[in-house]
Order: sequence, then structure tokens, then C-alpha cells
Amino acid sequence: MSTPHTIIEQYQERVTDLKTQLHQIKRKAFSYSMVRFVLFVGLVFSVYFYVRQDYPWMLLLISVAVVALFLYFVKVHANIKYRQSIVENRVKINENEIAVLRQEASFLPDGTSYHEEDSYSADLDIFGPRSLYHLIQRCFSEPGRKKLAGWFLHPAFDQASIESRQAAVAAIKDKINLRQDLLAHGLAQFTEKDLKFFPDKPLITPSTFRKIKIIRWIPPVIMLLSIVGALILSNSNMILYGFLLNIILTGMFLKSTMQVMQRADHTLKNLKNYNEPLRVLINPDYQNQLLDLRKEKLVDIHHNLSVLQKRYNLLENRNNLLMGLLLNGFFGYDFIALSLLKKWYDENASKIPGWLEEIAWFEALFSLGTFAYNNPAYTFPRLNRSMGMDGENIRHPFIPDEENVGNALDYTLPLKVILLTGSNMSGKSTFLRSLGVNQVLALTGSVVAADRFHTGLYDIQTSFRKADSIQEHTSLFYAELKKLRHIITTLETSERPVLILLDEILRGTNSDDKYYGSKQVLLRLKEQSAMTMLATHDIALASLEEDHGPVIQNYSFESQIRDGELHFDYKLHQGVAVNKNATFLMEKMGIIT
Repeated sequence: MSTPHTIIEQYQERVTDLKTQLHQIKRKAFSYSMVRFVLFVGLVFSVYFYVRQDYPWMLLLISVAVVALFLYFVKVHANIKYRQSIVENRVKINENEIAVLRQEASFLPDGTSYHEEDSYSADLDIFGPRSLYHLIQRCFSEPGRKKLAGWFLHPAFDQASIESRQAAVAAIKDKINLRQDLLAHGLAQFTEKDLKFFPDKPLITPSTFRKIKIIRWIPPVIMLLSIVGALILSNSNMILYGFLLNIILTGMFLKSTMQVMQRADHTLKNLKNYNEPLRVLINPDYQNQLLDLRKEKLVDIHHNLSVLQKRYNLLENRNNLLMGLLLNGFFGYDFIALSLLKKWYDENASKIPGWLEEIAWFEALFSLGTFAYNNPAYTFPRLNRSMGMDGENIRHPFIPDEENVGNALDYTLPLKVILLTGSNMSGKSTFLRSLGVNQVLALTGSVVAADRFHTGLYDIQTSFRKADSIQEHTSLFYAELKKLRHIITTLETSERPVLILLDEILRGTNSDDKYYGSKQVLLRLKEQSAMTMLATHDIALASLEEDHGPVIQNYSFESQIRDGELHFDYKLHQGVAVNKNATFLMEKMGIIT
């Protein structure tokens, strides 16, 4: 089995190979740019001598040939530059994977904006710098990032759907080229944070389009008559006059054209940029029922976006001054391009949201595939509809393997409440977060940080970090009460069993109130359809096992003082913690003597 170190070596080899490719592509791009320059100079001289009437017909033919060659090399050079950007992105992607595996931050967005106040996202570090989302997210578009965030926060709770997604993740886990190609093409196409579409607004106003429908035929007719006149009168200037007349005609609609271009930039530019990522997605044979079924939808989307790309490029070509002048002078190009683009938009605007949803699904899934590839020691969990959670070597995905201490857990009925005691820094909170994060991953369809993990379809409720709020006039204690009330309300309304993870509740009150309140909360929770785990320093609560075992049981994390140093094994033990370390730490730091 691969290890994180061998995975890093694989990424390093890819970076070396890609940098060699990049050097070769840059040399090729420079050569083609020089050819373009020479052709442009030749075109300038041809036009100059044509205007002087030296060999006009011959120079006209030469100019046309040079223009054709110039446009060809413009296209070839653009393709080479695009290939260069793809290889540059691949280098960046592989270097990013190395950084992430070395516990450094990913360059991709961390999802801070997706945090929901009443959810478990803050307690479990789902979003934000160095979060679970930041660790896994490999999406190039805002819809893709939102899709992945939705999977983390609002899972389907459908066993069949989750297991189908697991199979899909397994199918693409080792397809590293495919996953990186999708992200590389996506990053090359999308530079804006948000995709903005306005399907309810017309691309071209009806009054403007009525005029364009009539006028679009005039420039080709003018040029045809000019060519005929030049042949009959043996006067090549007739073509020049027709050319100038068409320029004037298209110039009269320049303001409307620019307005449409501006609106198209908002509505269609990013949409047509999906075409290259889609080309990546529709090529492989996934050999997975769910992926192949969804690929069929992508083929239709790709066809429609290919048409859009061609029509949008027609309009965008006018931004090249030389090309815009030539095409408008000969054909009234703006009118043709606008008409074709409007026709596509009217036929497809209502389908856009559904298309984005399909592509976003693949982006999110490929993120899970990369996470699985980067962590070969992780496993897919087994889901069941009954209460309980058990596993082996359960650990936290944020902690490096060489430091990560796994734990076994057998949390099955009749056990419903675990009281987790232990000294400071012994691992109680980390263990709770390990269970919570792995439960989130399990419901997402991802691999989990465990050798074995069996769990139910739990709604997750947590109470770890609460803070006072001056703006809301809320004390720390009251904020915690509001959180507990939210958990109770969820229990009473949820159609699913609930996994409740609590870390030292009722911290803002005196010890008597804290003990009594915590006891009553636990007694209420044990009667619910829930599995509850409370980490606490209040050893008195351990007596609940005597009256309510085996429904309530004690587990602990221990610390030991050896040779004047504090030692932790970070292992879960059955029973109540017996060792304390607060006084020792204060003495060691010189706070007390």
C-alpha cells in the first residue's frame, strides 16, 4: 500500500516531467509568435503597395493569402498558449498536493463563506483555513464549491445514494490524470469568483434585434455588388468603397453591439468556458453505473456549449482590431454574430441552472476522489440504519500520520451515553472531533480516517465552542443554553437518530449548577433516539453509570507524570480518569509554587 511519503514522491515526479513539457511548449509558442509578426509586416507592405496601385490585383490576392495565413497562425498560437496554461496549472496542482500532504495550506478557497451558525461546521472545523473543506476541495467553479459544501452540511441521509457515491469515488480515485485535467482546464477558464447569469433579461432588446434582422443582409449584398462592379469596370477601388460603406454601416450600430458584448460577458462568457472541462469529463469510460449515467447528460450539455462557444467566439473575434475591420468590411460580421448568439440564448437560457448542477456534481466528486487517493490508508465506511458506531484505528484527518494515534470504539446498544473524562490535553476533544469529522465524511460518501468504521445515518449535533456576543447581548452561558435548546429541538423534530457530541457543557456557571444541569441534560438525552458523548472534567457525573448502566458508561483518556514530565498515550480507556495534571502544569510554568 502507498504511504503519504510515496504519494508525495509520485507528485514530485509529475512536477519534474511537467516542467520539462512546459519548457518545450514555451519555445514553440515563441517561434509561432515570430511567424505571426513576420506575416503581419508582410500584410502591411501588401496593403501599402495595393493603395499605391502597383500591381493591384496581384497584391490583392497576396494580401488575402497573407491574411489567411495570419489568421491561421493566430489560431495555432492561441492553442499553444492554452496548452501552456494547462501545463502551468498542472504544475501548480501537483505542487499544491505536495503542500497539502505536508500539512501546508491549499491555494484553493477555504469555504469560509459557507459556514452556518447553527450547524456543526465551526465545532468540527468544516470551513475556514486548514479546515476539512480546505483539505478536500478541488473545484474550479463557484457552483462546484457550493455543491461540495452542501454535501458536508446537508447530506442526503439516504444509504443507497451514499453507497452509490462511494462506488463512484472508488472508480475515479486512481484516475489522477483525469482529475487533474479537469481542474487544470477549469482553472484556465475561470478567473472570476462567481458565475453570473441573467436568464430573465434579453441578450438583445427586441427593438434592436428587429433592426438587425433586416440590416444583417445589407453588407454582404453591398460587397457582392462592389466585386461585380470592380470586375465590370476594371476598377478595384469599387471593392474599397464597398468595404468602407460596410464599416460605416456596422459603426452605426457599434453602441448596441458593445452593450450586447458587455451583457454577454456577464451571462455567457463563463458558461461557454465550461466546454473544455466538459470535454475532459465525457471522454473516459468510467466503468461505474452512476458516473456513466451522469456522463450521458454531460454529452448533451457539451454539444450545446460547443455551439455556444463557436457563436460567442464569432462575436469575440471582432475585438481583434484587424480581424474586426476585415470581417465587418466584407460581411457586416457584427450583425451575423449577434443574430446567431441571440438564437442560442433564447433556446437554452432556461436550461443553464440544470447544466451547472450536473457539472458541479463531478467537481465535488473528483475532490473526494483526490482525498481518497492522497490517503490510501483510509477506508470507506459501512452504513446501517440501526443505532450504533464502531470502528478500529479511528483518527483525525488533520493530524499527520506520524503523530496520529488511532482508537477503537464499540458504541452499540444498549449503550447510548458515553461520559468521557480525562485531564487537560489528554485527547478528549480531539477524539470527539475525530468521530464528528469522520461521521461527516461518511455521510458525504468519502473515505474516512479509520481502518474500519461502521456508523448510522445520524444527524450531527455538537456543542464545543461557544462565545459571548456584545452585539447580541449574549453571555457565554446563555449562548451555550441556546445551543443546547437547539439540540433538544432537533431531537424532538428529527426523523433520524442523532449523534450528539458535547465538550464540557455549562462552563459559565458554578460547580453545583453545572453538575445538576449536566446530569439532567444527560438523563433527558438517554431517553431520546440519540447517541451522546460528553467530554467533561466533572468526575461526579461518573456516578451516573452506577444507576443507569449499561445505557450510560464511563470512558477516559489518561495522562502520567514520569521523570518530571507529563506523558499522554491518547488512547481511549474504559472507566473513569484517575490522574490530574492541572496543578503539575501550573507548577512547571511557575504560576504556583
